[in-house]
Amino acid sequence: MQQDEFPLDGEGVGAARGAAQQALRIVPVGAVKLSAAQKKFNALVKRIEALRAGIARDQRAMDAALAEYTRRIHPWTTKEREARRGLLRALMAWWRKPKGLGVRQRSTLRDLMLEQFNGLAGEAPGPGDADLVALVAELEADLAREQRERLKREGVEGFDDEEAFGDEDGSEDWADEEAPGGAASHEKEPAGAGPFGGGERGFFGAGGSGGTRPESQAEARRRAQDEARAEARKRGIGTIYKQLAKVLHPDLERDPTRRAEKQVLMQQVIAAHRAGDLHTLLRLEMEHIHREEAQWAEMSEEKLAIYRELLEEQVRDLERERHDMVGEARYDVIRGYWDPFTQSFPDWDEVAAERRRTVELVQETSAALAGPPAEAKVELREALKAFAAAQKRRARAMWGYF
Repeated sequence: MQQDEFPLDGEGVGAARGAAQQALRIVPVGAVKLSAAQKKFNALVKRIEALRAGIARDQRAMDAALAEYTRRIHPWTTKEREARRGLLRALMAWWRKPKGLGVRQRSTLRDLMLEQFNGLAGEAPGPGDADLVALVAELEADLAREQRERLKREGVEGFDDEEAFGDEDGSEDWADEEAPGGAASHEKEPAGAGPFGGGERGFFGAGGSGGTRPESQAEARRRAQDEARAEARKRGIGTIYKQLAKVLHPDLERDPTRRAEKQVLMQQVIAAHRAGDLHTLLRLEMEHIHREEAQWAEMSEEKLAIYRELLEEQVRDLERERHDMVGEARYDVIRGYWDPFTQSFPDWDEVAAERRRTVELVQETSAALAGPPAEAKVELREALKAFAAAQKRRARAMWGYF
């Protein structure tokens, strides 16, 4: 993502007092040029300012997208899931009494119904969903049986049914704990286009092998290094905090005006210390300890090296924070709409229109399947053909990609 450049004018207590803002940077004194270490310090400070501004801008964009999704898309998502429930119940009658469907058609019907359950991924069943909970267990058991029979026909030996296919009773998969944020938090990604287009998620959003794997030696080494750096940073920031506390503690100030001012400053110091925010601590130190530019420029190389190391660590933290923002739990429902290539969200008008079309198509199909038997059978066979064709397209796309 493109990074904006921002001037390094201070936003600290100097501005709050109406005084001229002072940039957190080292400036040359007289004819003396900045050393490479001092230039590096200034570059790190500038990078931190740019990252902070970028994080703030990204968060505003994500929050705006979340609000737009909640207002315009979530209601249609709720309607779509209710429509899929109705379609599953309409198809269930044909599954229980095939009424002339061939073996291949029945297998396709099962896959189509499981695909509809994907549209309910992550949602806990309601009080009236006992029939659907039983249905998905029945469908998954039939799928496991078909897979076992195929493996036996192909001469695959030595496989264990439970290890290969897991527990055949999939009824508990639908009862995942509700994520923070209410019903909308279950919507991990956009559903597939149309009732028979489907997505690539596992049944009820399940996926992966589960469990945890042992930590590798490389991972343990990286974790130990991260912990060591964090401890060193904590010690360095703690030293600056103690220096500022001695200068800014309001209890040591007799002048009432200055005492009130120092109370505000001390709150900033405490907040920055708790957050591990070296940049803010440095700004406060510069404004209230190193008041003269000469003193700031003549900072010892040893102290400058400590500051640079801490600033580099803060840059890495901010880069990780910005990179990981889209992965925050509160943005789960819009993550699937984020395009990493264009760095943007879609046109929400188009998304809402697509959801509306999907709901209407699912409802129309459900109504047709509940109609006169002869017409309903024609509708079912057309739906099975459309779904089988969609499966073939996805398979070709997948194998073509790999």
